[in-house]
Amino acid sequence: MKILLSELLDQAWGLLEEGQADGHSPFRLMSLATVDIEGQPQTRHVVLRAVDRAGKTLEFHTDIGSSKCVELQANPRAQLLFWDLERAIQLRLHVLIKLRQDAHRDEQWQNVPKSSQISYGKTPRTGLTISNPFAYQLTPSRSQFMVCTCAVQKLEFLSLKEQHFRAVFQADERWAGTWLSP
Repeated sequence: MKILLSELLDQAWGLLEEGQADGHSPFRLMSLATVDIEGQPQTRHVVLRAVDRAGKTLEFHTDIGSSKCVELQANPRAQLLFWDLERAIQLRLHVLIKLRQDAHRDEQWQNVPKSSQISYGKTPRTGLTISNPFAYQLTPSRSQFMVCTCAVQKLEFLSLKEQHFRAVFQADERWAGTWLSP
C-alpha cells in the first residue's frame, strides 16, 4: 500500500469539510483541550461550524461567559481532537484561537437558528454554582455569542485501520509533512 503525504493532508481537510457539511459525520464533534488559570488541562466537546481549507482555519461557537473563553484569553493555544471509529482515523490539530466579537460574529449570529440561540446567555453565567438543576434563566443575546477562529499550526493524521500509519504536517514547514511512528 503506497500512501502519499500530499494526498493524506488533502484527505484530512476533506474529512474536516465533511464534518462541517454533514451533521452526522464523526468529524462534526471535536474535543477542545485548553489549559485553565491553574495550569490544569481542560477538555470538552464543541461543534465544528466552519472550515476554510485555503486559510487553514476552523471555527466553533461558544458563550462568552464560558470557562473556555477565560482560558483562551489567557492562552490562545489549544488542541482539537477528532475520532472516527468506523474509519479508525484520528486527527489532532494544534491551533491558535482568536476570540471574535466583530462583524463576522454578527454575520454568524444571523445563521444561528432561534432554537439554538438559547445556548448563548444564561443567568447566572455558565459554570457558576446554582441551588438546583434548574436555578438559571436563559437570556439569549448576540452579545454573549462568541465565534472562535482556530488557526491550524500543526495537523497529525493517525490511521489505526489494518496497517497503522501516522504523519504530521506543520505550518512552519509549509505543510510538507513527515511520517511518524504510529
